Amino acid sequence: MVATPLILILSVLVFVPIRYPYPTQMRALRTPTLLLGIPWAVLGFALLLLPDPSRWLVVLFCYYPLYYLLLTIYLAWQRRLAERSTHAT
Repeated sequence: MVATPLILILSVLVFVPIRYPYPTQMRALRTPTLLLGIPWAVLGFALLLLPDPSRWLVVLFCYYPLYYLLLTIYLAWQRRLAERSTHAT
């Protein structure tokens, strides 16, 4: 019920002209991004091992993808503002 629409949405987003940040290659916010990714990876591994994880752990596991989405939008917005100021001069 959820997987098919999610796959379709993500398939369409492949063609959206936005650059995604690579945590190891970005200068701004590299440290917080990497530091937030470590507990996310540990939590994901724990969720794989737990036979019946509680719902709050599953919801907590969504913090990093949400952060990454907001970071992508923020950096794209900053890039667009910089391009506009360059074109305006």
